[in-house]
Amino acid sequence: MSAIICSSSALKNRSTGGEFRRPLARRAPACWRARIAKLFNWIGAVKDPDLFAVAIHDFLLYLLHRARLRRAASASNESMVRMEASDDYLKDTWAGLFTAAEQLAGARSLDDVVEIVRRTARKITGAEGIAFVRCAGDHCDYVAEDAIEPLWAGQRFNMAECVSGWVMLHGEPAIIPDISADDRVPLALYEKTFVKSMVMMPVGSGPAEAAIGAYWSQANAPTEQAVELLAMLARYVAAAMSNVALQDSLEILNRTGAAVAAERDLDRIVQLITDAGVELTGADFGAFFYNLIDEKGESYMLYSLSGAPRSAFEVFPMPRNTAIFAPTFAGEGIVRSDNIRLDPRYGHNAPRKGMPEGHLPVTSYLAVPVISRSGEVHGGLFFGHHGAARFTAEHERLMLGVAGHAAIAIDNARLYDSVAAELAGRHEAEADLRESNDRFRAAVDAIEGVLWTNSADGRMEGEQPGWSALTGQTRDQYEGYGWSTRVHPEDAEPTLRAWEAAVAERCPFIFEHRLKRHDGEWRHYSIRAIPTFDAGGTLRQWVGGHTDITDQRRAETALKELNATLEQRIEERTREIRAAFNRLEESERRFRILVDGVTDYAIYMLDADGIITNWNAGAQRIKGYSADEIIGRHLSTFYTSADREAGMPLRTLETAARAGKFEAEGLRVRKDGTEFWASVVVDAIHDESGQLIGFAKVTRDLTEKRAVEEQLRQSQKMEAVGQLTGGIAHDFNNLLTIITGNIDMATRALDAEDGVPRARRAIGNAMKGADRAAALTQRLLAFSRRQPLSPKPLDLDKVVGGLSDLLKRALGELVRLEIVTSPGLWPIEADPNQMESALLNLAVNARDAMPEGGSLTIETANAHLDASYAAAHAEVPAGNYVVIAVSDTGIGMPKETLARVFEPFFTTKEIGRGTGLGLSQVYGFVKQSGGHVNLYSEEGRGTTVKMYLPRFTGGGASEDEAVTGDAGGRGRSGETILIVEDDEEVRAYTVEIVRELGYQVHEAHDGASALRLIERPDIAIDLLFTDVVMPGMSGKELAETARELRPSLKILYTSGYTRNAIVHGGRLDAGVSLLSKPFTFQAVADRIRELLDAGAGTRLLVAEGDPTVRLLAAEALAAAGYHPEHAANASEALSMLRAAQGRYDAVIIDAALPDKDGYALLAELRALYSDLPVLLTTAMSEPTALGDARAALIGKPYSTQMILDALARLGVSNAAVAAETPPAGEDI
Repeated sequence: MSAIICSSSALKNRSTGGEFRRPLARRAPACWRARIAKLFNWIGAVKDPDLFAVAIHDFLLYLLHRARLRRAASASNESMVRMEASDDYLKDTWAGLFTAAEQLAGARSLDDVVEIVRRTARKITGAEGIAFVRCAGDHCDYVAEDAIEPLWAGQRFNMAECVSGWVMLHGEPAIIPDISADDRVPLALYEKTFVKSMVMMPVGSGPAEAAIGAYWSQANAPTEQAVELLAMLARYVAAAMSNVALQDSLEILNRTGAAVAAERDLDRIVQLITDAGVELTGADFGAFFYNLIDEKGESYMLYSLSGAPRSAFEVFPMPRNTAIFAPTFAGEGIVRSDNIRLDPRYGHNAPRKGMPEGHLPVTSYLAVPVISRSGEVHGGLFFGHHGAARFTAEHERLMLGVAGHAAIAIDNARLYDSVAAELAGRHEAEADLRESNDRFRAAVDAIEGVLWTNSADGRMEGEQPGWSALTGQTRDQYEGYGWSTRVHPEDAEPTLRAWEAAVAERCPFIFEHRLKRHDGEWRHYSIRAIPTFDAGGTLRQWVGGHTDITDQRRAETALKELNATLEQRIEERTREIRAAFNRLEESERRFRILVDGVTDYAIYMLDADGIITNWNAGAQRIKGYSADEIIGRHLSTFYTSADREAGMPLRTLETAARAGKFEAEGLRVRKDGTEFWASVVVDAIHDESGQLIGFAKVTRDLTEKRAVEEQLRQSQKMEAVGQLTGGIAHDFNNLLTIITGNIDMATRALDAEDGVPRARRAIGNAMKGADRAAALTQRLLAFSRRQPLSPKPLDLDKVVGGLSDLLKRALGELVRLEIVTSPGLWPIEADPNQMESALLNLAVNARDAMPEGGSLTIETANAHLDASYAAAHAEVPAGNYVVIAVSDTGIGMPKETLARVFEPFFTTKEIGRGTGLGLSQVYGFVKQSGGHVNLYSEEGRGTTVKMYLPRFTGGGASEDEAVTGDAGGRGRSGETILIVEDDEEVRAYTVEIVRELGYQVHEAHDGASALRLIERPDIAIDLLFTDVVMPGMSGKELAETARELRPSLKILYTSGYTRNAIVHGGRLDAGVSLLSKPFTFQAVADRIRELLDAGAGTRLLVAEGDPTVRLLAAEALAAAGYHPEHAANASEALSMLRAAQGRYDAVIIDAALPDKDGYALLAELRALYSDLPVLLTTAMSEPTALGDARAALIGKPYSTQMILDALARLGVSNAAVAAETPPAGEDI
């Protein structure tokens, strides 16, 4: 037996091992003989001596184990029993091994191999778990397992971090009796499994492409026999995988060979070969480079690529004739490297040192030349893999076969292309010849003449059908030089001399002569003949032709005669044109002189695009540009920037082109930038076909004309003022008489014992006179649009209803008042006082127009003025309006009166009864309110005045509101007013009445002195009462500056004339409150109380040392409807609290003020104001507890909502401002 075992090493030298089959089979148990025979048949078919040796070796081991058992068991019956049991186990184990070997022999794919191992390995080895692992680049893939508990099937691990990776890299088995004692075991992966010991066996010699792992739940479990059996199984698996790989390679080769053999396209052939190489070698990518150096002699041409996009190589230079690539392109043989970067030939070729940055990773390298049958190197197949030692000798063998297929296919494709190109060339030449013959026949047919041929020496020979048809000569007559007998006698000798000279010089013959036709007529012919030569340069014959030019010569003669006449006619016509041109030039010169002489008008021409093409002196005078400066520039140069942005220049030209003319007046700009009012006329100019070719533009400077008109208007205005003088002077004298008389009466009455009642009556009468004077002044201001409006949403039906009693008293008993309202009337926005005044004015005018009595009707209704109405009435936009009509049944007005009814100071009443401002005031009020007035009147029938006021869409009309203050409008404790007035008497009167109302008062004579008071933190100011028009700083400027210092400060303006300081478009600016002069005690009381109460929202004091946080907090609180004031430190905060006598609703204190701790300030405040709510803000992570029911604490940073919530917890809310709280926003 030992001899048999020792001789097994020699089995590798046997091809099939047939001489060993029979003795081995005889020694095997009878039940195994058939199976062993089948196994050896498979091994013989594989023709793998290594595998045969493995099988024989494994079987000998089995026999050795069996013999040992029998020898050990011969001592006793009990040993015999154990031997038989062991023998049964040995039979089962080896039976499983040979069963697996038998199944592996029939495997057709790698999946079959893996499945056989998974089913059989546990039984063979006696392990509790089995796993099949494959190498996948730098990772291990656990592709299958069979275990008592799940292990790692389907998972991937880094090659360097698992036992299977170590085994495959080194090609050695790992036998680990205790995994906890082996450094190769990653315990983190094993701690959740049952594995305590293991064996990992490589499949194939290293580096291996797979491994088989066996696992046990006990330490030291793997036996020597289990390791041997696992090694045997691994050898069978390696052989089966090699067999499967061989089958796959053969299939790929057969498929590629068939495809290449059927392919004729060279590009497709090379791509098929490259793809097959990548598939056979398992490379990451492969390429075929054509053995063709580029024009610089540097790089080979990339022909095809597989496994990677072409873009991966486009950014890099192609391979050059270097030490690495040269052997392949020289056809010296295969170049294979396990690590190309370690190859001594790599990286020593300037200017590049190896692969460029970003190149696909290449470690394993394989290059195979593709050599034709003639020995020409077509190119090379190159393959790369990022891992080391990936290409083997088997890959070299396979790729040599592939390269041979490639060379044959490329030769065949080139031969096919060459033959196809030759055949195509022949077919093309035949087609060209046919086409040439066809063209020649067509040319001959198209010639107006005849063709003939002569011999090399100039004789006419052979059949000449063309010549015979032309001349009527037979062959005998024209042969030789007989043809010359048909030439005109005068032309015969010159013709023969020229022909003989051409023959001698072998140059083209070109001549003209007369020839007698077959019908006897002499005709002019043009002759052209050329010599033709053979390939050797010998003159073969002459080819020529006769072309009849008789008609051409006759036409030329007639043309010469006509030219002589025509020249005379042209000269005469030229003289006429020159005379007409001179006349036109003279006319243009005169017109130019005329245009240039016009200096009152700018006259110039434009092309169709508006570019200036000429310029007259008037244009230079008016516009300021010389001709050189302006010609070539665009029309828009003269327009204002606003007109240019509005597209006015383009619309001007479009209108002129469409309508033929454009006329308008408007502002234009001179060269120096000054503007002037101009009248502009643009005429379109068209040619005879109606095509627009340009424009003529005339501009007139209207500055002087408008100045004259303005002087006329001023004169008329002064005349109107003169008309006003009598009535106004009379009215004011009457009013002054009433005022001064009653004041004098009151003064004298006070000296009498019972004069108080009479004094009161006199003072009342004086006040009535003053009220009438104020009303007259307001009417004058309204006429001049200097009386500002304070518009509010109104319901006109309520306004008319509320005014009905006053209207009835004003109309008297003779006039009946009828009011017709409209359900669903839209609201309007207007000044309620001016609205009532306008209605009262109209009612009084109507009353005066009905001296015998009559009816006055006031109606309201909704109305819509459409676009057609708006187009017929200037300055009236289309839209929705509310109309109020006032109609009387009075005497009416004649047309001449109706035309002047809205003129200022115009009146039909006698002096002293009217000023002519009533209807002017109505007109001014309606226009200021954005509305429209229409007046209808007929003599003897009556008058209707309709006021159209725009519909208000911002909300419903406001209701009459009760005064929010106390009944008398009195001041409350501590409220302080700052009065600013430059007139000393008015200031003294104002200060007196405000103090009488119970307010504390500070006064200033101008804005600067007022600001000094406002800047003082120790002075509390609740309201600023300031005149608008003052020398130096205006009231508005003062108010704006004061608001910057005290954001919550209330402002009340007073003025007799605002000069647009707080009025724009006839309306008060939003949020502005104005008390017009003269004002009364009650008016001052009501307006001050109204402002203080309406603005008496929650008043807060913010004491914050950081200016940014202070400003943000104040803005956030103001946006939430509060009225914040702020202090930069504790001292300033205490000063402001004392000045305000504690009249703050809450105080917000920073805990880290620069001059005092916030907690200390809180203690001082509590000593002064025990119930004052205080909110403390702190940046401390663990703030100190307050222990104060009227104080709260919040941390920094805080949001607006956090402050609002904290104030609400302290009972501080903002009830005075009906606005929604803004969102919390960002942190402060």
